[in-house]
Amino acid sequence: QAPTWSCIFPPSTVSTMEDTAAMPSAPTLKRSTSSSSGSASAGMPSVLPLARGPSTGGSTRQYDWHLFLTIEERQAVRKKIKQAYTSSCKSYEDLLETVVAIEEELLHISTPSRLDYFKSGCQYDRRVVEKRKQLEGELALGEEEEAALAKKPKL
Repeated sequence: QAPTWSCIFPPSTVSTMEDTAAMPSAPTLKRSTSSSSGSASAGMPSVLPLARGPSTGGSTRQYDWHLFLTIEERQAVRKKIKQAYTSSCKSYEDLLETVVAIEEELLHISTPSRLDYFKSGCQYDRRVVEKRKQLEGELALGEEEEAALAKKPKL
């Protein structure tokens, strides 16, 4: 049975995969059908299956779950992460220490080699700068949209 995601998502956005033989407990999140983009009939994009690597030895097909996340679902997860930091970190130093430890663990887990680990760690300042620019751009776009809506005459 698929896990419940009620802490983040409304029950209507979570369903189980049709191909339960391949991944019996993996949930599939439906994309919102309000968007005109996307191609499949049930509001789901067409997804190219990924073959499992030789380590599993099987020819079972696996789907990239990243393609099934909506922007709203990702924002909901970010909100939960922000709430966790806000409730657990009482000072800037606590927050910084916690974020650094989590980021280092993720870097350690995700890099394929020792060299990549050190290279990514040494270039981490670039990643932070790029993310700050991206976030500042999103904030600026949001403020521009709000200003445009405020100027728009109401019918």
